[in-house]
Amino acid sequence: MNTEADNHNILFHILRCAAVFLITLATAVCLLVLSAMIPRSAIKDNVTRSAEYFVNEENMFSYAIPYLPGSRQDHYADSILTSIVWNIDPSSPLSSVMKDMYYKGKLQNENENLYTSVTGNYEPNTQYMRYWHGSIIFLRPLFCIFSIQGIYIWHLIVLIVLAGLLLMQLFRSGEYALSIGIIVALIMTMACFIPFTLEYTWTIMLTLVISNIIIFRFKKLPNTKAPVYLFLICGMLTCFFDFLTTETLTLLVPLIILLKLTERIPVPSGYKNRAVYMIKTAFSLGTHWIFGYVFMWLSKWALAAAILGENVMPYVTSHISERIGGSVSDNIIGNIFASLGNNIRSLIPFCFGEIGVAIGIMALIIIIYICFVYRKKDADIRAASVLLIIGIVPYLRYMLVLNHSYLHYFFTFRAQMAGILAISVFMAGIVDWRCVFHEDKRKRKS
Repeated sequence: MNTEADNHNILFHILRCAAVFLITLATAVCLLVLSAMIPRSAIKDNVTRSAEYFVNEENMFSYAIPYLPGSRQDHYADSILTSIVWNIDPSSPLSSVMKDMYYKGKLQNENENLYTSVTGNYEPNTQYMRYWHGSIIFLRPLFCIFSIQGIYIWHLIVLIVLAGLLLMQLFRSGEYALSIGIIVALIMTMACFIPFTLEYTWTIMLTLVISNIIIFRFKKLPNTKAPVYLFLICGMLTCFFDFLTTETLTLLVPLIILLKLTERIPVPSGYKNRAVYMIKTAFSLGTHWIFGYVFMWLSKWALAAAILGENVMPYVTSHISERIGGSVSDNIIGNIFASLGNNIRSLIPFCFGEIGVAIGIMALIIIIYICFVYRKKDADIRAASVLLIIGIVPYLRYMLVLNHSYLHYFFTFRAQMAGILAISVFMAGIVDWRCVFHEDKRKRKS
C-alpha cells in the first residue's frame, strides 16, 4: 500500500516538474519572440553608438586596472552579443532567435564586424545557436533607451540594489556568517567590474535574485520542504541567460544559503543527523537544477532543429568537445594544475604577485589554525563539512571543462564565490568566536 502511494507521489512530482519546465520554456521562448519583434529602427541609434564605442577601443580585452585579471573587460564577446541583438529579423522572429545570426568578416575583429554590420547593412553570415542568448529579452528593450555604456551603468545599479537587498535581509535575520561571506566573496572576485561586461552579468544577477527569494521566503519560518521547483527554474534560467561563464554560482550560492538557514529547524524525523538531511536536500535541489539546466540546453537544440529544419548537432558537439578537452597541451595533469592555478591566482589577494600569494597563504593558515584551536565543543563537524564540500564544486568544474576554464580564467574564477561563502559558513559552524575574541583581549591586557 505504501509502495503504491510512494509511486503515485513520485509520478505526480515528475508530472509537476514537467509542467513547470514546459511553462517556463514556453514563457522564455515567447519573451524572446516578443523582444525580437522590436523594429531595428527603434534600436539603431543606440546600437550604432555602441558599435562606435567598441570600435574605438584599442584593446577588446582591456583592463580597468593593468594586469589585474578580475578587471578585464570582454568587449569581444559583447560585440558578438550586440551584433546578434542587431541582426535579429523582426519579420521572422521565431527562426531568428533560434539561429542567432551575426556578421563576421574574414579579416576583421568582432568590434569591426559589428560596426560594419550596423553602418554598412551587411547581412549576417555566422550562426551562434548553441546558446539561448536569453539576455536578448532585456538588451533589445534597453537598446531602445541606452547605448552600451548606459546599459553597463544600469547593470551596475541593479547589481548594487540586489546585493544590498540580500545583505540587508541577511543582517536583519541575524545571518552574519552569510553576510560576511557574501561581502568577502564579492570583494575577492572583484564583483565591481562585473556589470561592465554583458557576458559576466547574467549569472551573478540570477544568483542574487534567487538568493534574495530564498532568504525572503525562509528567514521567518523555515520549513522542511525544499523549494525544488525554484531550483528547477533556476537551472533553466541559467542555461537561458549564460554564455558558459560561472553557471555553478546560481546553484551553489543559493544552496549554501538555504542549507545554512535550515539550522533554525530541528532535524526532521527519519534522518540520523543534520548532515544526512543536508546531503539529501542538496542532492534533491542539485538534481532539479541540473535537470533544468541540461534539458533547457537540449530544448534549444531540439527547437532549433525543428524550426529551422537543420541538423544542428555536428555544430554543437564540436564546440562541446573543444571546451571540455581542447589543445592546451598534451599533459593532462599539467593542464589541470594550470587551469586551477589561473583561476585561483585571479582572486584577491593572490592576483597581486608574490606578495599577494604570501598574504593569501598566510590567511589560509590562520583560518586553519582558528578552526582547529578554537573549535566549539558541540560543533557539528559533519554538517559544517557538507557546506565545505559544496564549495569545492567549482574546482571540479575547472577540471572537467578544462580548456574553457584555462583560457577564460579571467571570468570563470568568479565561480569561487561559492567556495569563499562555504568557508565563511564552515567557520561559523565550528569556531567558538567568543573564545577567539576573549583570548585576544586577554593577550592585549597582559
